[in-house]
Amino acid sequence: MKQYKPMLARSEETPFSSDEWIFEVKWDGIRAISYANDELSIRGRNQTELFHNFPELVELKKLTGKCVLDGEIIVMKNGKADFPAVIKRNQTTAPGTSNIYHLNSLLRMLYLISWKKMVYPSGCPSA
Repeated sequence: MKQYKPMLARSEETPFSSDEWIFEVKWDGIRAISYANDELSIRGRNQTELFHNFPELVELKKLTGKCVLDGEIIVMKNGKADFPAVIKRNQTTAPGTSNIYHLNSLLRMLYLISWKKMVYPSGCPSA
């Protein structure tokens, strides 16, 4: 099976706006690649297997079929991502109820592109 590395954010010296870029929220979580095949594998940035730490994410396999997803495992508290909570949660194998897998996959990009075209049919205004 081909191995992939998660997409990572990069710094820019100054903020910018461009019709050729799609921006999204910076989540505080654990970057991961999920391989949904006959079995589910969730690997962190250093290729460590994370599935056993987040067994409730087996739902990804049921929802997606066979695919590779690039995303972020986060824990939400009071409507915000809680990085210390996801790190603490990563240290146990007991299923939890507050984990969300945030997709940065092709599906997410297609959604954002479609939304952008619907909101700005004549093109996105420049900043």
